[in-house]
Amino acid sequence: MLDIRVRIERLAVRAFTLACEPPGYVRSEPVADRLAFVLAAVPPDRWEDAVGTVRLVRHVYRKASDILHGRSNMMNVPDTIIEEWRAAVEELERLLPE
Repeated sequence: MLDIRVRIERLAVRAFTLACEPPGYVRSEPVADRLAFVLAAVPPDRWEDAVGTVRLVRHVYRKASDILHGRSNMMNVPDTIIEEWRAAVEELERLLPE
């Protein structure tokens, strides 16, 4: 689960860096806010699906953080949920150019 959270944080930084100038400058904004910058890399015809993916990954980030920080009573997350979360992150990764 930690790997999912780290991947989301890296995506947020990469999206912000790609969308803003100067490259490499990252303000100290919440990860969920920075994830919105993924939309700058998405063509207009895919924007509606991308918004849904960004919202889902924001939810995954919040839930994973709650579990990792002990703010959730869900200690043993079922493998199916973890795989769904990974699939959402992988979809968001496909939206961003390298």
